[in-house]
Amino acid sequence: MSRGAKRGGTILAVAILIAPAFAADAGRWIHVRVDENGEHGAKVDVQVPLSMVSSLMPTLKTKIDLDGDLDFGHGKMTVAEMRDAWAAVKHAKDGNYVTIRDASGTVRVAKRAGVVHVEVNSDGGSERVTLRLPVALVDAALGSGEQLDVPGLLEALSDVPSGELIAVDDDESKIRIWIDDRPDTRDDRP
Repeated sequence: MSRGAKRGGTILAVAILIAPAFAADAGRWIHVRVDENGEHGAKVDVQVPLSMVSSLMPTLKTKIDLDGDLDFGHGKMTVAEMRDAWAAVKHAKDGNYVTIRDASGTVRVAKRAGVVHVEVNSDGGSERVTLRLPVALVDAALGSGEQLDVPGLLEALSDVPSGELIAVDDDESKIRIWIDDRPDTRDDRP
């Protein structure tokens, strides 16, 4: 299995795990598209009605262990620590907060119109990751307890506009995760 397929599988697993967050509105769908390049590249399209994921939550909760820590690759943060850091971002004016440029690429973090944007671009443009996180979803996910608040996230989603949430592009594959009110995926979709 190629590196892109493994990463696509990982992204798909993450999408299935976060899909409960998008189950607030019965008419909405979460879509995951993985397109690998090359002669043997896999093409995967998944459309899941959010109401179905919501009904599976009791089963999924027994399989998902949320220990209250978030690992960002450079150490763990508790949900409480993340909530404190988030409060500063949430209450700050819109703008570009962080831009890091080095030999490997550029990372940008900004907030505009109630959405936090995170963009990571490799030097030379061969890899690109884009996240669009509505403030209301982050608020709901961080909740007030010791663990991520999945039920709160479910409730908050009803006010989130349709559109792309995650995009990953590199030389080997393209991955998209988006939400809308359509049960199908078309070529004009993200």
